[in-house]
Amino acid sequence: MKLKKPQNLNLIVKQAQHLLITNPNPQLLNPLLALLVNSQDAFFLLYNQMLCHPFSHNHYTFTHALKACSSLHARSKGLEIHAHLLKSGHHSDLFIQNSLLHFYLAENDVVSASRVFRSIPSLDVVSWTSMVSGLSKCGFEAEAIAMFSSMDVKPNAATLVSALSACSGLRALKFGKAIHAYGLKSLVDGNVVFDNAMLDMGHLDNKNVGVGTLALLSNLYASSERWDDANKVRKTMRGTGLKKVAGFSWVELEMSTDGLDSNVCVA
Repeated sequence: MKLKKPQNLNLIVKQAQHLLITNPNPQLLNPLLALLVNSQDAFFLLYNQMLCHPFSHNHYTFTHALKACSSLHARSKGLEIHAHLLKSGHHSDLFIQNSLLHFYLAENDVVSASRVFRSIPSLDVVSWTSMVSGLSKCGFEAEAIAMFSSMDVKPNAATLVSALSACSGLRALKFGKAIHAYGLKSLVDGNVVFDNAMLDMGHLDNKNVGVGTLALLSNLYASSERWDDANKVRKTMRGTGLKKVAGFSWVELEMSTDGLDSNVCVA
């Protein structure tokens, strides 16, 4: 059965009400529920009605509900949903656990988020990324970097961007450069947001950034057609009196055992 996308809240609610009576299928109801995410009253009215029908909801229903709580900052409702999940046994679902993580971190509740994180038996990259990002956004940059360093799954672009954000907050430029070098090697197709995160780090203080990073910043600015910024960085490099050495890339120098503070200008 293919549903036409309703154009307003009233049509969505009417269509959902009709389905609850004639065909309470969560695969049909969940998309309608998601469309109501910005209308708290309509969303939770339908959500509560779906819970009353034993076959009209599934784990995606709860992830939609927790997402709504996050965007609407409906903390009390989120706590209510968490309690229901614990009683019903749905809390062990990984999708739901990651949604709970996102909800608590959106509420700046790092303690509750940490409890949920520790309760997940098989953490995936979404779980780790949520914690690294959430800790950084909540002002716990050092804890975010420690969390990133303890990951036992391969980070993705979102994880690396979150880690770079934490490095920026701590002015941990050396570690940030290492993360960026790793990202350039592991992200085959590149990532604009990831590159911009490194550029933002460079704005902290060009005088305290290693030479390899200055070359990186200049090249990234140029590739983004930010010519004024690229020229400013080049002037900083020229002002140091450093010489250019052909045949080496900044990645090779930065990732050598002691090349993070190399006094060689590369391009």
